[in-house]
Amino acid sequence: MDYKIVFYSAQKTSLCERTLKKSLSAIRLNHSGSAFAIKNDSLGKQLTEILNSCDIAFVIGGLGFGDSRNTAKIISNAAADCDCDLVKKLRGIDGHDGYMLKSGDKLMILLPDDPEQIEAIVKGELSGYLRYFAKGN
Repeated sequence: MDYKIVFYSAQKTSLCERTLKKSLSAIRLNHSGSAFAIKNDSLGKQLTEILNSCDIAFVIGGLGFGDSRNTAKIISNAAADCDCDLVKKLRGIDGHDGYMLKSGDKLMILLPDDPEQIEAIVKGELSGYLRYFAKGN
């Protein structure tokens, strides 16, 4: 199963991408592309394009903003009118959490812009769910 990444106002893109690929290799998910977004509207556009072409989208970055640019706020506003099957907070290290939203056969995972946090989240509770999700699609 393929996944794509959107880097949203992220600064450690190559390190995060490498860490995510390595963490997902045991689950047999294939990285099929990356995109970049700096503003809210470009994030929405990139996510729409990605979820039209594959079932899993990872968004890396933007979770640390304390204003309207915060990824979790943007996605929660966008998801308010949709029928999500699952919304889950993914525990990271020292309060650096991620989020997972599932709607139908699409999965969106929001991760902090930190390789150590990405590895902890993906290898933690997210790993089992991704294995289950990959088998079901």
